[in-house]
Amino acid sequence: MNSVDRWPPGSHIVFRQVWFNKIWAAFPVTIVEDSTDRIAVYIAPGADFMAPNCNRAEYLRVLASKKWRLSHHTWSSLGAILTV
Repeated sequence: MNSVDRWPPGSHIVFRQVWFNKIWAAFPVTIVEDSTDRIAVYIAPGADFMAPNCNRAEYLRVLASKKWRLSHHTWSSLGAILTV
């Protein structure tokens, strides 16, 4: 079995969402857990991130078009833990 490098809790990385080989969004996050079972990251309130400038009702149409530009946004919700 090969050894896999893991990020220690507290590490700061950029979490990217990629569709059609193109970045859909990029968030600065903090590693909560990086194990064989899951990767969990935290995005803090007020974090600056990049994503297309569309609302929830538009995002599937924009994604299907395969043509989008990233815009600057600020995370305005509470902090969130995302798991993969």
